[in-house]
Amino acid sequence: MAGCAVHYFMTWDEALEAAPEENVEVVRRPVEAMGNGQYEEAASQSVTMRERRRGEIRRRWKMMRSKFTLALLALVAVGLLIPALSAAAAAQLSAKLKGNQEVADGDPNGRGEALVAAKKPRKRKLCFELSWEKIEPPTAAHIHKGAKGTDGPIKVTLFEDPDGLTVSTVDGCVKKVSKRIAKQLRRAPEKFYVNVHNAEHPDGAIRGQLGLAL
Repeated sequence: MAGCAVHYFMTWDEALEAAPEENVEVVRRPVEAMGNGQYEEAASQSVTMRERRRGEIRRRWKMMRSKFTLALLALVAVGLLIPALSAAAAAQLSAKLKGNQEVADGDPNGRGEALVAAKKPRKRKLCFELSWEKIEPPTAAHIHKGAKGTDGPIKVTLFEDPDGLTVSTVDGCVKKVSKRIAKQLRRAPEKFYVNVHNAEHPDGAIRGQLGLAL
């Protein structure tokens, strides 16, 4: 229309994420269709809407950041807690005892089981439970250091009874274990074996290599 100026009022909504200009929908409404009061009211509503959008974006961002921080702290806590618990707990070891595992003359019919709980080295303590069958009364049991198929020195005495035990199981705890041996038992139990002796087989009736209990 010649000689007439046409003015437009423009509004838009902010997206949650920044969008390219070509994706922004622009709404144009002729000023002539509304009075000055309506124009000012629409402009105010547009500003209010933008502020609300910004507030919503900030709120969601803070919420996501809080969740991420909590998840990260949880992972750190678990990472620190597991090694701490592992160090604090006793190492659970076990061995299957058989006469044919003896290097010398073991009892071919004998068998048994050994369970050993190796405490932290600074506590210098380990607890055990032994069971056996088809052998003469045991007179002693020890933990020796040595690989499978070899004899090794005694490192821990579990029990000694010259008269022989008439029961088939025994348990107890040994104090004042060498810190070095306790540490080695926890780190490499396969380098040690349990040996049960009796009068018939003084060098050992049944024995078995230690390992981590399953």
